[in-house]
Amino acid sequence: MIFVCLSHFGEAYLRPNGAWSSLWRVYHVTMIASPTFMIVSGMMLGLLYRTHRERFRGIQEKLIDKGIFLLTVGRLLILVAHVPLAGGLHGALRWGFITDAIGVNIIVGSLLIPRVSPAGRIGLGTGAFALSWAMIIFWHPHNLGLGMLRGALAGELSPSDPMVYADVFPLLPWFGLYLCSTCLGERLADEAATHGHQAANLFLRLGVLCGALAVALRLGWAVSKRWGLVADSSFGWQHLFQPAQKLPPSPVYLLLYGGAGLILTGSLFFAEHWQPIDWFLQLTSQMGQTSLFVFIFQYFVYFSFLVMAAPAYSPFWPAYFVASLLVVVSVDQLWYRKSLNRLLTVAPVLSPDWLLPRTKGGPSPILDRSRIEEGPRGHAAA
Repeated sequence: MIFVCLSHFGEAYLRPNGAWSSLWRVYHVTMIASPTFMIVSGMMLGLLYRTHRERFRGIQEKLIDKGIFLLTVGRLLILVAHVPLAGGLHGALRWGFITDAIGVNIIVGSLLIPRVSPAGRIGLGTGAFALSWAMIIFWHPHNLGLGMLRGALAGELSPSDPMVYADVFPLLPWFGLYLCSTCLGERLADEAATHGHQAANLFLRLGVLCGALAVALRLGWAVSKRWGLVADSSFGWQHLFQPAQKLPPSPVYLLLYGGAGLILTGSLFFAEHWQPIDWFLQLTSQMGQTSLFVFIFQYFVYFSFLVMAAPAYSPFWPAYFVASLLVVVSVDQLWYRKSLNRLLTVAPVLSPDWLLPRTKGGPSPILDRSRIEEGPRGHAAA
């Protein structure tokens, strides 16, 4: 979440002030945010399924409710927050937000996980990611409706395609990452139950492996170009090997920055027992349990207030960022103390029950929301 705030601060403050060198550094550092956010969300679904399998229907209801909220009320709020940055309502309507992908992932993922094995989910997730890039490389519809569909599902990349979105997080590749991450969450539940500290080693090993694969793919592409086996003129293929290719996400980007996110997560597991930063873990635990509110609120702080305030550039801009982060944290603490997460729901106006198969024993018990949003030992965020 801190990386998300820094990224949006760069868009709202550094870019309008033309601070290109600082913006470039912020951009590359914060590219860890989106894949890590998606991996953690998928992991939480897998962990909750493995640890609450007998009463998972109640968790499904809560998760589907959250997904519907993101796609309705949450999307409307984020759209309003984007109006100043986009230069008006028309510009904001051309944005596709990461919360759209997360909302769809939560709903579809929670419906699939009881029905599809871990191996099947890995295959389905990998297939969704591969399909998205096949659509990008081989399918170039000229019809506006089909162009919008392809952009929403796979993303926009080719300059010859109608660029109908100003910015979009395509559904298929991010769904692929999310669904594969549910398997990691199940593995995490097993490791934490049987070995404890081995969970941290799992993340570190996997993160290093992902980073090594990213470097290998990047070097393989560079060597192939040098030997004349491939050329950049073959449009689309070169983007698969670009570490900065985020929208749509390239395999190298996800492996590199997702791997970095896994290493960071593993490090936090080790740090969990380090007393001097216990206050930080407590604070971030609370932010994790209110992550949906924080994510929506920070849009208003950066893309609404900061854009409209338009402060002049200062070489001491990190102090501005820290001040903005303190605002986000302070308001979130108030939200947490007042237990206002109960407001982030569409029930009973739009119950998730209709999406779930009916049970013979009547409606399933509804679990307490704080237990669902809380990770192992309270330190992980859904």
